[in-house]
Amino acid sequence: MNKIVLITGVTDEEVFISELAEKIKTVVRRQGKLSFNLNKPDDTMRKLIDVSKLNNLRWKPNVTLVEGISKLYNWYTNKLTKIN
Repeated sequence: MNKIVLITGVTDEEVFISELAEKIKTVVRRQGKLSFNLNKPDDTMRKLIDVSKLNNLRWKPNVTLVEGISKLYNWYTNKLTKIN
């Protein structure tokens, strides 16, 4: 697979889009196979966010990427339940 990566924005950790998709799939408890169209890459092959200001402030995230995905998913599903 092409090295399309997402930089999480708060760390120097690089996450392949396919890895991020698998993490989301696990959190939302979905089965099935993920597929990607490699003939149409999305924009640049690597997205990099400068986190030097956060690092200079000694700021560190309180949750991991998976914990953040899980918290967001739970918040979202709770909001949907209240709407319905």
